[in-house]
Amino acid sequence: MIVAETLSVRRGTRTVLHNVDVRVAPGEVLAVLGPNGAGKSTLLAALAGDLPPAVGGVRIGDRDPRQWEPDTLARTRAVLTQSPGISAAFSVRETVELGRLPWRTAATRSRNTEAVERAMAETGVEGFAGRAVTRLSGGEAQRVHLARVLAQLDLPAAPNDGAPARALLLDEPTDGLDPLHQHLVMRTARAAARQGTAVVAVLHDLALAARYADRVMLLVNGICIACGDVESVMTAAAIEQAYGVHVTVVRDSVTGRPHIITHGLPGDPYLEHSSDLIESL
Repeated sequence: MIVAETLSVRRGTRTVLHNVDVRVAPGEVLAVLGPNGAGKSTLLAALAGDLPPAVGGVRIGDRDPRQWEPDTLARTRAVLTQSPGISAAFSVRETVELGRLPWRTAATRSRNTEAVERAMAETGVEGFAGRAVTRLSGGEAQRVHLARVLAQLDLPAAPNDGAPARALLLDEPTDGLDPLHQHLVMRTARAAARQGTAVVAVLHDLALAARYADRVMLLVNGICIACGDVESVMTAAAIEQAYGVHVTVVRDSVTGRPHIITHGLPGDPYLEHSSDLIESL
């Protein structure tokens, strides 16, 4: 369980997050949406325990994350940050193995090896395990770092492995990925949730959020303007309020979930034609 209560965060003299309440249960995926500068990455850093609250508090399980022993916290929650670059020429396998550092005294060598192999297979990077990360494309490197955080949490773990509840925090995990790998990454997030992990993912892609999230939070200027199930939050009114663009929300014929069609800025002369087209579908 990840809990934030009346959470406010300051950066310098500026308050960038205002009185946010959120609960993410084991087995749940929460997508955090909002325009650039809305406070999404700040929220994720505060939930991880990397930024101290100015007001309110955060708990992972039953404790403030800053009260955990570092290795225990790292085995319980993992964070995929934006652009987690590594300048040294580590191989893909060596980079994923970095996720096992918190387990250096808590797991056998064979368990560490199995965790690394599982994570690389889940993210589809095992085919270039020996290549230097610095020679990968941005999308390939992003998948390698996802494998690293999966290995850190022992995910995807064996069924009934008895592991405690875990938290996976992902900051724009699909950035720079092609459509296939965007869906593979979000499928991985859902698989982690099915194993009892509480997952928080900062996303820009509204379609991915609608497709894979259990609940959605909309942040604007550090304020949560909506948080709830996909149906209730991803409405045309809420999205237009958050992003300032005109949208139409239709029902996806495959998933049955909301599908957001973005038209453009209010007053765009294209909008009249696009609205007629939508009505004709």
